[in-house]
Amino acid sequence: MSKRLGLVIDQERCIGCEACTVACKIENNSLGHWIQVKTQNVPQKDTPSGQYPDLKLEWLPHLCNHCSNPPCVDACPNEVMEVIGEEKSVKQLVEFVLRDKPFYDNSGGGITISGGEPTMQHEFLIELLKAMKEQEGSHR
Repeated sequence: MSKRLGLVIDQERCIGCEACTVACKIENNSLGHWIQVKTQNVPQKDTPSGQYPDLKLEWLPHLCNHCSNPPCVDACPNEVMEVIGEEKSVKQLVEFVLRDKPFYDNSGGGITISGGEPTMQHEFLIELLKAMKEQEGSHR
């Protein structure tokens, strides 16, 4: 199973310095733009929006999410981006889910597979459901 983690961005902390873009280009030996920092609400980069004296200058990094260890995260001086998610084995996930078994028993409920697109990892999903079915009283 390949690692599938995500990146979150604190847009308000981005200063538009493009350090993330440079790190990405160096890491991937690329002439193209895998990541771009765009100025929000205006067609021209680094141009403020609004009318004087109420001008705003906001940036938003547009990320590719291709890397399992993205260089853009460490390159950012304002710590704008953070890698989220955890990689777990089927056994680890079953152990985690079964911590709530007393709740499932009392409520008559069970687990729901959701979040993102779980069928993109269908092989892992099938193994997880098989392992959960083997747990006494956890599958109805």
